[in-house]
Amino acid sequence: MPAPSGEYASQTTGELLPVGPDEANCPVMGMVGKKADMVTVIEKGNMYYLCCQTCLPKFKAAPERYIKYPAPPTSRVCQ
Repeated sequence: MPAPSGEYASQTTGELLPVGPDEANCPVMGMVGKKADMVTVIEKGNMYYLCCQTCLPKFKAAPERYIKYPAPPTSRVCQ
């Protein structure tokens, strides 16, 4: 299941953070990036996008936590 698209309030500035259709939100760190540049993981038949390799073991250790309570999209991945 891809991350939702739309606009979300940034926790750091209070401004809306746009998330385009070709972008996703990392449920571990809250980073927004281009789907093509992100690390993917499949859990229970759904695809999730992670901002970096560091998030992969964290997600795999507790996938239900990050699926149920994903970090809000607050900043952009440095590309």
